[in-house]
Amino acid sequence: MLPISRCPACGEAASPPRDHCARCGAESPGSDPSDGRGRVVASTWVPGAFGLEGFGPAGFGVAWVDLDDGPRVQVLVAGGPPGPDARGTVDLVVVEGVDLPVFAPEAS
Repeated sequence: MLPISRCPACGEAASPPRDHCARCGAESPGSDPSDGRGRVVASTWVPGAFGLEGFGPAGFGVAWVDLDDGPRVQVLVAGGPPGPDARGTVDLVVVEGVDLPVFAPEAS
């Protein structure tokens, strides 16, 4: 599950969760975990892993993913470059001791 916040006043969703709504300024948006499903809207591939734990020597990607239930999130991509409009799931993965959102494309 990917943590997101959802404003009770205007419905704006954000990830990572925030203390105030960026759209209307309301305080204490509620927590609303996302299943992480979404589609890639833009991506790039960085060849070579530069020693990044959990990623192979082929490299890693960085992408913007529109989640089905709300916000657009920036994520790492493992395995290979995602195609345009690729669908998949974003989940939190521990990379070098830090929880980072990582996109896993659906199998074709």
